[in-house]
Amino acid sequence: MASARLILIGAVALIVVLLIVAFSYWSDERVVKRRHEALVVALEKRSQKRLLRVMSENYGDRWGFSNEDAALAMKDAGSHFLVFVVNADDPVFDFQDDRATVTVYLRVGGKALSGIGREVMSRANKMKTPWIFTWEKEGFGPGSWRLVSMENESIPDDAYGYKPGDLQRALRGEGF
Repeated sequence: MASARLILIGAVALIVVLLIVAFSYWSDERVVKRRHEALVVALEKRSQKRLLRVMSENYGDRWGFSNEDAALAMKDAGSHFLVFVVNADDPVFDFQDDRATVTVYLRVGGKALSGIGREVMSRANKMKTPWIFTWEKEGFGPGSWRLVSMENESIPDDAYGYKPGDLQRALRGEGF
């Protein structure tokens, strides 16, 4: 009888500990931090598929990019590098209900393959304003956080005339 009671107490304690760990692991703050880290890794890997995995279908920004356009633009930025490194220096996370913003300076490094790559690195590292990434929880589950927009005031409204895919077309010699 005493051993059954000890087993029951141990099982309840284990369940409580597992619930605390699960709630901590799946807290909104931790999920958004992991999603943002996944975004940075996707940038470094220049993986459009990974980028789209963290982006909302409803993504939109002031440059008029859809999620497909933005993912292509981010892939474009790294397409002129043999090695592409993105450092997110001291991100600041701000949570309000089902919305979170991440304010961060991104620094780009790596081994550029062309003058375009060196220009991308130079412009990215000279930005005076931080990037602001806006995440929203789109569903019930903790994994439903998606990137809905990003902003950097250093980039003009016309994005210097850039259209998603321009740099890849230039790399193929197709021009703009």
